[in-house]
Amino acid sequence: MNDAAGSALQAAGRQAVAAQGLICVAVAVGIAGVFRHHAAMTVAGGLSLLLFLWLSRRRLGLAALVPLCLSLVAFAGALARGVSADGLLHAADRALFLTALLSMLTLLRQAASRSRDVLRAGAYLTGQPPGRRYMALCFGGHLFGTLINLGGLAILLDMVARANKANLSGLPPALQELRLKRMTLAIVRGFTLVAFWSPLGFAVNSVLLAMPGLDYAFLGPLGLALTMPVFALGWMFDRMLAPRGNRHAFAPPEPAGGSVLRLVGHVALLGLLVMVLHSQSPLSFQEALLITVPVYALTWLLSAGAGRQAVGAAAAGVASTIRALPMAAGEIGVFASAGLLSVLLLEVLPVETIETMLNGADLPPEAISAMLGLATLGLALVGVNPIITVSVLGSLVAQVGIAGLSQAAAAFAMLSAWSAAMGLSPFITTVAYAGAIVGRSPVTVGMRWNGAYAATLLVLSQLAVAGAIRAGWL
Repeated sequence: MNDAAGSALQAAGRQAVAAQGLICVAVAVGIAGVFRHHAAMTVAGGLSLLLFLWLSRRRLGLAALVPLCLSLVAFAGALARGVSADGLLHAADRALFLTALLSMLTLLRQAASRSRDVLRAGAYLTGQPPGRRYMALCFGGHLFGTLINLGGLAILLDMVARANKANLSGLPPALQELRLKRMTLAIVRGFTLVAFWSPLGFAVNSVLLAMPGLDYAFLGPLGLALTMPVFALGWMFDRMLAPRGNRHAFAPPEPAGGSVLRLVGHVALLGLLVMVLHSQSPLSFQEALLITVPVYALTWLLSAGAGRQAVGAAAAGVASTIRALPMAAGEIGVFASAGLLSVLLLEVLPVETIETMLNGADLPPEAISAMLGLATLGLALVGVNPIITVSVLGSLVAQVGIAGLSQAAAAFAMLSAWSAAMGLSPFITTVAYAGAIVGRSPVTVGMRWNGAYAATLLVLSQLAVAGAIRAGWL
């Protein structure tokens, strides 16, 4: 290796270490902000986050660059309009909070991915016979997505891809492709259901942050109940794809029902701990989540062994998380932008004029809720992540106050559209990730394979929200 190459590697190493240190500072400020807000601390955290994004700029794709540029424009507009320092600090606090939450969920993903139960449960779910396969994989995508996020999606899809290569040599190519399609869609659809209710997901937390009038104790259980008919919708679409007379035999999976139940227990226990902390302290639901998740993740890592082995496992999990954060710079940029924009745009936009226009147009609340859902999905199709759309529109709805439209109705209109967008838009990480793992383009996985289901979900969910508004249920 020549001197120039060696110097370049050393510079890259120093830059990586600097990026890791900067994001650690930003995360620490985000967590500390739960207990105390201080202007100097927020400024230090905000500058650290900006420098981190600058050092990681080569990892920022278009999906992150667009909201980051919009954030800069909104910040300049806020300065031009004379927005108070408190307003600017509040926006920075929101960006740091979402950055910290994403980072702590990454730590939880590291803890879960090190559990032997994850691999055993994944093998068990992907190895189910054809009659139970859709239900097993959809449930698995939902469970793994709730607990491990994209890491869970990757584990299941990778198992599917490897199993198909190993077990399908006797099937005609058309049936091999069909089986890959059905198994992929089952996992992806299960994963997208987390948008309806998951306390660990960004969909529900974005809505709760944007709409202070909502409470997870109401939103979560209702959203979980709504996953049942959506699950049935996906199953009906899968039945239409099922080949007739297919008798290809597969070896039954090794029993691992206990591993599946333990993972369900982790989700239930973590959610319960967050709810208890929220109800027994002045912390908001999101603040309780941010405090509980790292404690739970570290406890999970420590439980992997005893003595030095346990400490070593925890240290390895934390180190892996810190190394992984610069790799997720694009995701961090999107979520930080959502926090910033949800505050700054309300400072820049003529909210009173918008409220007057909406009330003057005399649109029925059902029409406005449908417009919110269509905007969420439509913007996702051109590369605007739903967390941006929902954060901004949710904050606008909460501040404007539209006659006849409750915050709950607006929330479910957007959450259902978010779920549809996750499995449809080639610009959303879910579809892009799934396509890369199974060797198909995001357009194929999202629009060709899943387009009819996503469109049906959008239409039926918006009709259901409109009916609930008309009946006075939402």
